[in-house]
Amino acid sequence: MEFLAHLKIHGMLRRKNLLQKVVLHSHPNKLIALTHLEDYGKESFRRFLGATHVATKFFWPGGVGMAPYREGDSEKLAEVTVELFQTHKAVLWEKHGCTTIGTDVQDAFDLVDILNNAAEVFLLCKNAGYEPESPNSE
Repeated sequence: MEFLAHLKIHGMLRRKNLLQKVVLHSHPNKLIALTHLEDYGKESFRRFLGATHVATKFFWPGGVGMAPYREGDSEKLAEVTVELFQTHKAVLWEKHGCTTIGTDVQDAFDLVDILNNAAEVFLLCKNAGYEPESPNSE
């Protein structure tokens, strides 16, 4: 269904001769749930993703790309995703899923897995009545 986005992402990777050759698109439920929050697409969303799992700061020092909702195989979704991959290794598709690029399948999967774990920790904290906080950096 997202064939056009995959083609355009692979085209960008090839044109730029990047080390990443794998495009992984998935539908991790916890990440999708987070894209329903009103903060999605805002700096506050980046902050609370980073606050929930220390690995997010290591793997995504510049944060995660956040595409607004678009139809699955639309030209607009493909374009915004390629644009976000200029500066990110992972792009969330609002109310849809996550796309990552990696040097191999394991690399791309690890990015999704860590993000989904961060989403799970965030949701667990919220369900317990706590607001996740960024760890102190000393």
